Amino acid sequence: LFELLVVLGRLGFFELEAPSLYFDGGDGSSVAAKRIFGIGDRLHLQRRAADLAAASELPLEALDLALHNWEAERRATLGARLEAGDEDVGGRVRRSLGL
Repeated sequence: LFELLVVLGRLGFFELEAPSLYFDGGDGSSVAAKRIFGIGDRLHLQRRAADLAAASELPLEALDLALHNWEAERRATLGARLEAGDEDVGGRVRRSLGL
């Protein structure tokens, strides 16, 4: 459902923007977020995910896909080619993490 709402918002059918990610604990994105951020509390995960997305100048839904891909055996691209990505996103993420 999240992906459908993101697509409808991006296509301009509705003015939709996710205020935060929802981590239910059982899906791949939740597991990845717990490992990456080193905590298990949902509220802290949501805050850290939102802070990372903002500091990296990324849409929150891009972080959701990245977390999913972190845990997935097969990478989800949602139809986008690797070359279509923002070349500086890696640098912004590293800077926002202090790496």
